[in-house]
Amino acid sequence: LPPKTNQKRKQLITTTTTIMGKNKNRKNKKKQQQPQQQQQQVAEEQPEQKQQQQQKQPIDVHCDKITEWLIARDLVDAKWSLALKPIRDAITKHRGSLPSAVRAELEGRFVDYWACVQVFERLAAAERGGDEGKKLKNFFGRFESQQLADWDEVLQQYRKRNVYLAEAGRRMAQLVNVDVPNGKRAMQEADKQIQHLARKMGDTSRMIREYKRKFRDQCGEWQLDVDKINRVVEQSPNDAKRIQNVLRKELRRSGKLLVRLMQEAQRFAFDSERLGEAIEYYNEFVACNARIAKNAMSENPSGNDAGGDGDDDDDSNKKEYTLCTTLIRVRDEGAKIDLEALKRRAEQDDQNDEDGEDNAAVADGINWDISIEETGTTADEDGAAATIDWGISTVEDGDGDDTNADGSETKREQDEEEEEEPVVDLEIDWGIDLAEAGADNPNEEDDDDDDDDKDGDVIDADVSLIDPAVRNDVLSDVLELQGFLSHRIESMRSASESTSALGVGTSTSTPTVVRKQTPDSLSLLLEDVNKFERLVRNQRVLQLALIRSSDKYVERQSVKLHQSLVHAARLEQTLDGNEQRIAEMRRSVHQTGLQLKADTESLAALKTNLERSLGELLDRPVNIFGAIASII
Repeated sequence: LPPKTNQKRKQLITTTTTIMGKNKNRKNKKKQQQPQQQQQQVAEEQPEQKQQQQQKQPIDVHCDKITEWLIARDLVDAKWSLALKPIRDAITKHRGSLPSAVRAELEGRFVDYWACVQVFERLAAAERGGDEGKKLKNFFGRFESQQLADWDEVLQQYRKRNVYLAEAGRRMAQLVNVDVPNGKRAMQEADKQIQHLARKMGDTSRMIREYKRKFRDQCGEWQLDVDKINRVVEQSPNDAKRIQNVLRKELRRSGKLLVRLMQEAQRFAFDSERLGEAIEYYNEFVACNARIAKNAMSENPSGNDAGGDGDDDDDSNKKEYTLCTTLIRVRDEGAKIDLEALKRRAEQDDQNDEDGEDNAAVADGINWDISIEETGTTADEDGAAATIDWGISTVEDGDGDDTNADGSETKREQDEEEEEEPVVDLEIDWGIDLAEAGADNPNEEDDDDDDDDKDGDVIDADVSLIDPAVRNDVLSDVLELQGFLSHRIESMRSASESTSALGVGTSTSTPTVVRKQTPDSLSLLLEDVNKFERLVRNQRVLQLALIRSSDKYVERQSVKLHQSLVHAARLEQTLDGNEQRIAEMRRSVHQTGLQLKADTESLAALKTNLERSLGELLDRPVNIFGAIASII
């Protein structure tokens, strides 16, 4: 092509390329502008959606921070408590003028804003009287009823700057953090104390039973009348003197048992053939050895004292060497004792004691049928007490001087110089039998001693085991006999014996009772001797002997017995006190439980009212969370 044509062609290509580039740029710009417009539209639509979504989401408020949360959002004044004080004063003032039915509903409740709303509604309903169309306000917009006006004023003050919300938040925190936890802790502590006191009561009851068992055992040991003592304790539980008197009397009565025990021991001594054989063996053995020794001395030519004809009487020899004389006499006198008679006498004595107690119980109720009016005596004019004219006159001695006017001795001194005449005791027969009247005998202790003497009259008093001297002599004889028999058993078992001073042989001159004995037979004799020794000397006999001989011992034992009753009585008082404490604590737990239930119900209602009121105020639902969830 020519050069001009090539140049035009290049210009055309360049122009076409430029136009195409511009068009492409325009398309790219349009593509870039469309997303930006869409983003702007989306950005304009997002705030409305977010706002709608936020209005649907609830606001979570902690139950302990409600008041601070309201103050932080300027919904309540920081000094709201100053505005609350006149409101509480007004509620206290107007509460007393409410109808009785409304006051009964508010009894025990905390009157908050919502309670005031209920009171206003109740008063308004009462004012309408069933007429729903009746107007409560007059032309000027004021309430016709002053009560309605007063409570409406309280509600308006509550609503001003949301004071009622701040009060509700504070009360919720008080209930959640203080009242309800304290109530639960108080109930738990009370339950623990009740369980502790119940355990202590169980231990105290066991100790009381132990002391009473110990007292019964002691009474059984002394053979006291437990039923009689318990009757006196029930009648006069605080009269220690009377109880101790009864115990002393019962102890002295038990002292009579010594007579029966000693008579039974004495009868056993008579009935035991082995005991008699042991005594006979002892005496024959000693007499035989004495004769052998005497014969040996007589056969000795150098003996200076070998004189005598050697024909001494055996009876005199036995009499000279008789041993255990007191034991023999006591054993012989045991034949006079009748055990059946002793049992019948003991039963009769017990019956007499019971009859005496029954009579003594009514002794104070005797009507002597005597009055001052019947005796003809009256009080004198000066008001002195009435006296009985016994018909006896006295001679006055003037001024009481010991000499007459002339200095001579008086008639009284002359009478003193004369021989004294015997004095005759004059007694008045009142015609009253003390036994029939049921009166106590003032010489009761002496009568007890007389009864003991009568018990001993069955046998000779000189050989009765009741006598301590006789009993001591008998024990000495028994111990001597035990020692002899024990020694003979050991000697006979140790080796074969030869005729000697302590080993009598089997010669024909040896008595049969000595010759026939063996270690086994002597052991049987020793058993009866030991049994008799246990009957005469044991702890029971020693105690009864002390009772009969020592008033101090009786006093000490009565005090010891009374101590068990005193300890049991004190523990019973402690038991009664613990029972009262448990009853009081159970009542307290019941009251605390009722209060805790009321607080829980009030807290649930307060949460509902507060969430609803805050939701209305903020136009959003409100959710109160925290420790309140575990309570309600």
